[in-house]
Amino acid sequence: MVTDPLVRQTADARKSYFERYRDRFAQLVAQGQAPRVLYIGCNDSRVAPEAVLGEGGPGESFVLRTVANAVAPYGSGQWTTGATVELAIHEFAVKDIVLCGHTHCGGLLALDASMNMAKDPDLTLWSDYMRPAQTRIDALMPGAEAAVRHRAIVEENVLLQLQHLQTYPAVHEAVKAGRVRLHGWVYDIETGRVSYWDDDMKRFVLED
Repeated sequence: MVTDPLVRQTADARKSYFERYRDRFAQLVAQGQAPRVLYIGCNDSRVAPEAVLGEGGPGESFVLRTVANAVAPYGSGQWTTGATVELAIHEFAVKDIVLCGHTHCGGLLALDASMNMAKDPDLTLWSDYMRPAQTRIDALMPGAEAAVRHRAIVEENVLLQLQHLQTYPAVHEAVKAGRVRLHGWVYDIETGRVSYWDDDMKRFVLED
């Protein structure tokens, strides 16, 4: 008898999902996984990787989710990112890494609140990895309207985290050798559309 109520509540959805992809799971078990893309995004409950990348089913993407899609720089003592990119690049040979931010990001909005080191020590320290994006936008756009400012911080944070990501030797070497392409995206919760960083135009471009 199942005594965990959450197991009972999710059982039907889990069974339905498995039946939908039964053959694919069998293939993935027999052959192992070979994801096409590494997706690094926010752990916001409103932004599922499948909604951003498209419903490809199990085995299509390797995923790392963090508060405000932040990437701790190499050598900072945060090993999760390093372990993830090394697996993705060296073991699975992914060709694309998508770093995706999104509108109405709670992690970035929290930068305007007073952090409480005693209550939320990890969140307070983690915010240091995003704060330079906020500082830069406030210097470039003093007095900007709140929504415009937030959007600009979201975009700047994507660029900042791409910089952090490239401090990892596995990423740096793969990009330099042309084995991996980096993508900076912003997902718009209101419309479901993506804006992507165009390095030639030096700005984010909304998809057609």
